[in-house]
Amino acid sequence: MNGRTHQIINAATVSYVSAIAVAAGCSVPPLVIVGCTAIAWWSARWPDVANPKSRPGRRLVRWAPTLAELIQWDDGRPDAGHRRNWSHSLLFGLLIAATGGNLSAFAAGPWWWWIGAMVGMSWMMHILADCLTCQGAAVLYPVSLRVLRPRYGARMQSGGRVERAVVVPIVLALWVLAIVVMVVAR
Repeated sequence: MNGRTHQIINAATVSYVSAIAVAAGCSVPPLVIVGCTAIAWWSARWPDVANPKSRPGRRLVRWAPTLAELIQWDDGRPDAGHRRNWSHSLLFGLLIAATGGNLSAFAAGPWWWWIGAMVGMSWMMHILADCLTCQGAAVLYPVSLRVLRPRYGARMQSGGRVERAVVVPIVLALWVLAIVVMVVAR
């Protein structure tokens, strides 16, 4: 999936989860929902940092070339790619969530753990969305190099017509529905 689609999916996911929480009777302040949505939108492209052709990868090369060499290494496998290394691993996404949540809680107080949780959720939603493409993703890396993708039907070309004409409009419609549910449930 392309970067904008990842951003839409991740921000909409925050609204889905918030709508479920509000409908279940939880008190979720609107400012927290807006903050979580902004963090999910902002961090949606981060897993592509291992790809030197992606926007985060190009920025890393420009800002920190030595760090970019460490992160964007190629292990020489013929099927290697940015979706088949550490950056598209759910284990690494969990590590990002735990580290970010603990750092946020340590820096700003115990109620700020949600910042790291949003970055981790955004990381994992990016990976799961990439699993729907023809290329798939190695979600259990380094435990397994097996690529996870649908066998039939739902496989789509990254950035292709199906993504633009079907996935994005459906996600946007569901996002609006989630916002309406939140407003009505309050």
